[in-house]
Amino acid sequence: MINNILYEPKIIAHTSNVMPDSFAWSPGSRPSDNFIISRKPDGSIASVYSDNIWDMSTYEYKENSLVLVFDGWFYGAPTNEQLSIIDEIKWVMFIFIWFRRNPLGTGSLYARCLILRKVASYIESKTISLEQFFCEPRYILDFMQDRSAINITVLPPLLYDLVRIGSEVLGYKVIGGNTLKQLRLIRSEYSLDFRQHPLIPSRIYILFMQQFNEELNSFELIADRVMKLVRDCTLDPLNGMTHSSQYRKAKKIGIDWTTNNARPTFSQLANHYGLECHFKLRNFNTGSTVNSIHTLTGFLVRILYTCKHVIHLYSGMRHTEVTKLPFHCFEIFRTNGKDHYRIIGRTSKLNRGIPTRAAWVTSVEGIKAIKIVQKIALLVYRTIGDCPKKSSNISQ
Repeated sequence: MINNILYEPKIIAHTSNVMPDSFAWSPGSRPSDNFIISRKPDGSIASVYSDNIWDMSTYEYKENSLVLVFDGWFYGAPTNEQLSIIDEIKWVMFIFIWFRRNPLGTGSLYARCLILRKVASYIESKTISLEQFFCEPRYILDFMQDRSAINITVLPPLLYDLVRIGSEVLGYKVIGGNTLKQLRLIRSEYSLDFRQHPLIPSRIYILFMQQFNEELNSFELIADRVMKLVRDCTLDPLNGMTHSSQYRKAKKIGIDWTTNNARPTFSQLANHYGLECHFKLRNFNTGSTVNSIHTLTGFLVRILYTCKHVIHLYSGMRHTEVTKLPFHCFEIFRTNGKDHYRIIGRTSKLNRGIPTRAAWVTSVEGIKAIKIVQKIALLVYRTIGDCPKKSSNISQ
């Protein structure tokens, strides 16, 4: 008889002090209610096994919260039957974290928790147990009549993992053979039907590049002056407002204000920095002129989005790969007497959701876009009294 095999959690953590408990398993055993599932960055307990929400945010590399919710498929206080189902889907999720050979990405963990909640709702409606669902093909095939993306892409791999882990751990034997073949067929048919968006025609692609480059070239000419204007508005909460707005704001925050000590309005600041004419004539397709702090904010957001698009166009990077770039993110190297440019970031593509260092070749246009974003970001850093730091840690 097998006794007390120690299983470590298959989780990638930044430091050892945030790792959950190891599980001493023997046939038929399950974790105790106070078994530590996750920890906070400071090492304190975030979640224990008895919690109906497991907070896994510490292990999420995309700086987002990650919670596995087990009771989100019904309303009101849970019945005894619902509590029993919750216990069963918790055990299955625990198996994926502790008994799987390789760690799942945090996105995959979230997707499996989501599909298990759908299964929980299904088995409640059929008045069956989770064991019956996993063991009897008719229930799985009936569930798969709903050809939603999550059903087709998440449930089959989930079942394959349970088959590989084995009935001794799960407590019962999961379906196999012909049923798994049918699921593979359903998944392959879905893949054949699934099509990404068609390629953008070269003519349209080039027009995008031209428009975005024109916008950045125009902004580059006035960028330093715009940053000084924004800096003025951050140094004094009344700068850039109309006189009536200054009066109301000063009264609200307890500042003495008269027309004699009125701060410059937005129009006066724009004129001081030689921007008023530009703001009136050049609206960067936003549909309005820049004539207030509010519209200036929209103007800068537009520039940031333009920079993002330019980085995409000149590097081939994906959405998250661009949005998660650190401040110091490019390098220039010289080969054969010419300068070449490389963007340094991270990607989780083909790596189970775990970020790894990556580099993308770009052009001078891509570097120009990054430098403009850095200029805006540097103003934000200075406003909050901080400064960007270089880091070799890809999770920073």
